[in-house]
Order: sequence, then structure tokens, then C-alpha cells
Amino acid sequence: MTARTLKVRRDEFPLLDSVRGIAAMLVFTIHVSYYVRMDGVLGHYLSQRFEGFPPTAVAVFFALSGFLLYRPFARARLRGRPLPSIRAYAVRRVARIVPAYWLTLVLIALWVDRGYVFSASNLGTYFGFTQLYNVHTYQGGLAQAWTIDVEMTFYVLLPLLAIALNRLRASSTRSFLRSELTFFGLLVLLCIGWQVFAVETVSPTSPHVYAAVLSLPGSLDFFVVGMALASLSVAAESAPSSRAVALIKRAPWLAWAGALVGCVALVHSRDLFGSNRTVAWVCSHELRSVVTALLLLPAIFGSVEQGVLRRLLGLGALRWVGKVSFGLYLWHVVLLEKFRSAGLIDSLGPVGYVLVAFAASLAMGALSWYAIERPALALAARLPRSGRHEPPGQVGAPAPATAATRRG
Repeated sequence: MTARTLKVRRDEFPLLDSVRGIAAMLVFTIHVSYYVRMDGVLGHYLSQRFEGFPPTAVAVFFALSGFLLYRPFARARLRGRPLPSIRAYAVRRVARIVPAYWLTLVLIALWVDRGYVFSASNLGTYFGFTQLYNVHTYQGGLAQAWTIDVEMTFYVLLPLLAIALNRLRASSTRSFLRSELTFFGLLVLLCIGWQVFAVETVSPTSPHVYAAVLSLPGSLDFFVVGMALASLSVAAESAPSSRAVALIKRAPWLAWAGALVGCVALVHSRDLFGSNRTVAWVCSHELRSVVTALLLLPAIFGSVEQGVLRRLLGLGALRWVGKVSFGLYLWHVVLLEKFRSAGLIDSLGPVGYVLVAFAASLAMGALSWYAIERPALALAARLPRSGRHEPPGQVGAPAPATAATRRG
């Protein structure tokens, strides 16, 4: 399917599937770098070994959740209508995450002999999305699942933020945007304050550092990026586009060029931001937020037929990778580990090992989507008062994580 054949409803953003697919492949590449040596400039960029955490690809997933999940609330507020059903929202979130994650956790724990997942003391932790917050479990189960813990916390917080914002009166599109962006700015300041506190008070060698800097208070700015873009997009429906939006529609490559410059700066962040750990962390974190926003802009504003960049993002294969990315996220780390243990790096060479691992991860992602995730979402859509079913490609999935929180 090409961009020209995409049929886009007003409330759909099909190119975000492609952005999600690119981010998923970058996360896979990051994890590959822990098993296959990546030399040279390109390897340095692909492995994303630079100041701060999480990598930009993970930030993109957080921002996607913020955009797709907050947008219906923002639209309702701007139009003066009742907010979407919180119950329907909760049902969809559970259907989107829980069945696929729980089943995969069980299968992988049995496959690689991680019986501790089923112990009485750990059962609630791993299946209750709290493994990040315990120094004895944050690397256990599915080591990359810390991102699910962060996402689930955001899912709980989002309706509360939407309700709080809805209490602020918006008499026009301008006042709507002013109140929304002011509110989001305050959230970013709180997030930065948390980052400073965490970095200053927790030693970088402490096992508590991951929960301190990666939990929602320290990652909220990435979600806020998506929420702010959601507010801007619904405002653009009701008012003439600003010059900046018009420029993005006309020349989407400018946003990605800016993102590329930001990525280069991140790779050299130690030189740019100095040796002070707190300054380097905060500056790289917020620069990553800017890069994330720039990456999403062309997929949010503009027609799928405007420009070569959007036509490339409209490729069906790329959108499909984004659609099955949750299953790919759940399975790819254990597959990389298993294939390495089986000697595939030596027998097939690094390139062959990577190709086989990626193909297997895609296959498991497809199986997860078609056999578990899509049926669960369809069932949730049929439940009484469950609300309109989200388009499959637009349902916010949790961020694939890096293995930086794993030892060794």
C-alpha cells in the first residue's frame, strides 16, 4: 500500500504507524549492539550510546502514547463536549496491553527457566507492572518491560490530567491553546525538578537510580510532548494553521533535518554539556524531547501525499512493522539472547545473525498482533459502553525499551 492509496479519516494519523515502526527497528538495533560489535560513526549513532536515558526511540514511543491517548480529551475540551468515557478508556488500555504482555511473560519465563516470576513474592510485581520499582526485580522477567511500567502509570495519570485541564475555561481556540501549553509547561518544569533531585541524590552506581530517573516523574516530559502536539492538532482543525504548521505541511523534511542535528548533538552531548552530571542529564533529556517532537511533526501535520518523506512513511511495509511493534518489543530481546547462545553469530556471521533475529522478532510480533492483540481490542470494542474502537494502527502501545537497565 502506498501513500496514495491510504484512506484517511479526519481523526486518523496513519503515518504515525510508520514512525512507530522506525522507532521499533531502532530499538532492535540498540539491543543488537549488545551482542554484535558496531564500529565506526554509523555504529556509534545506531547504538545510541550517549549521555542520558532513555534513547530517542523510546522517547518517541512515550510521545506517541501522549498524542494518541490525549487527543480525544483535548478535542472534547476545545469543543465544549463531555470528556470521553474513562471506563471505555480503561477497558481499551487493559485490552491493548495486558493479554499480550501476560501471555508473553508466561511463555518466556517457562522457555528460559525464569520460574522466579511465578513465586508468591514476585507474582504481583511482574504481572502488576511494578518491576521497575524494586531493585531485585527491575532486570527480571522481561528486562525491557520497565517501559510498560512507565506507560501503565501514565495511563492512570492521563485522565486525571485531562479532568484537571477541563476545569479551566476555554472561550476560544486561542485561550484553549494558551491554557493547555501553560499547563504542559508546568508539567515539564516539575519533570525537570524531579530529574535534578534524582540525579543529585541517587548515585549513578546505585540500583535505585533506574527507578528514580526512569519512572514517570522523570519521563513525563516525553509524554507531554505528545500531549502538546495533540492540543496543537485539534486547534488546527478549528482555526487557520499558523505559519509554522504551514511550513511543516509544505516542507516536512525541515523537521527531520532539525531532528538529525539534534541527534548529532546528543551523540556529542558530553562535549556540549560539560562534565556536570546533572546539567548533562537535564540538557540531553530535554534535547531528546525536542528531537522527538520534530520527528513526529511531519506525520501529524500535512497530507500523506505531501512530499517524498510522507510518501515514504506511507509505505505499507513500514506501517505494518509499526502495527506489530508491541509483539516485536516483547520477544526480540529473548530471541537475540537465544540465537547468540545457539552460536548463530559464529555460524551465520553478524549480518546473518541480525537478519534471522529480526525476521523471527517480526514473526512473533505478527503472531502477537493477529492472534492476541487485535482480537482483544475487538472484544473490548464489543463490550457495553466500551466506546468507539480505536483504529488498530493508532492504539498507543508501550515503548520498546533498551537493555541499558540490564547487567552485563
